[in-house]
Amino acid sequence: MLALLVTACGQAPSQAEVAAAATNAAMPARATTGELEVLGSVVPTAGLSAPVATRYRIEPARDRALVLVSVRRGDAATPARVRGEARDLRGVRQVLEFDAVDVDGATEYVATARVEGPDTLRLDLRVATDEGERVNLRFSRDIGR
Repeated sequence: MLALLVTACGQAPSQAEVAAAATNAAMPARATTGELEVLGSVVPTAGLSAPVATRYRIEPARDRALVLVSVRRGDAATPARVRGEARDLRGVRQVLEFDAVDVDGATEYVATARVEGPDTLRLDLRVATDEGERVNLRFSRDIGR
């Protein structure tokens, strides 16, 4: 947030501010119900390595963020349907289209959101398992330049 304020004042953010914003963006949000755990994170795609971008089947871009959702019961990935939306600070709403991606034998759910940093994305994710369990995960992440 400090990076956003400093940038708004016309000064470039420091390396420490950029690193703090990146750490904030990558920190997973968490929701649980019983033994079911849902983790969600947001990472700007511009800094992703080629192998990571290939693994998640996305194109790195300066105006995109990766929204990653993991659904687990104990140590095992759990099949689910993930739907959601993202809003930026202006209130612009984006519907997120999630795809299931196999990562090292576990299924993760991936979408991309358009974001021009610095900005804040507010995410509202809805997860439903094949067993009928439902979990809502709402969180915000600051996205740096």
